[in-house]
Amino acid sequence: MDLFFAQWGNTLAIFAMRLVIALAIFLVSTWLARIAKHGAQRSLARTTAHTNSTVFFGRVIQGVILIVGGIIAIAAVGWDLSGMAALLGFIAVAATLAVQDITRNVIAGWYLLIEHPFQVGDLVEVEGAQGVVEDVGTRTTILRNAQGERVIVPNQVMFTSIVTQKKKEAS
Repeated sequence: MDLFFAQWGNTLAIFAMRLVIALAIFLVSTWLARIAKHGAQRSLARTTAHTNSTVFFGRVIQGVILIVGGIIAIAAVGWDLSGMAALLGFIAVAATLAVQDITRNVIAGWYLLIEHPFQVGDLVEVEGAQGVVEDVGTRTTILRNAQGERVIVPNQVMFTSIVTQKKKEAS
């Protein structure tokens, strides 16, 4: 046993100290993430941002801080991050493929919000759906049909399809 501690005692002590430092880094990043999340949500709550957007951006900020803190903590332990970099690259490619339809809708939404090809209150028809435009968001356009039902049309459809603008509804 004495031989074991003679050979590995110093290495174990250094590793234990690195683990304590890594734990401290992760705890501080968790605390900072929580503060940043609540701060972002309070700031966005004072604007006209939708409640869902406020919660979403708060969680994104919290997640980014936690990921960065976790990576710094792992590096503090002394582990090699090259394998993790390869894994993160694979995850990024998979995530990009998974959200490409959402990305198309968001980019089309930006175009619709900038160009204003139709306005709230316009009566439009797109791919068989007809209704009065209630809202043009970043991902979808909301129509209200003659039966009073809400029709949610992805902005990519509004951007790439033929849209017939019937007439302006009286305000």
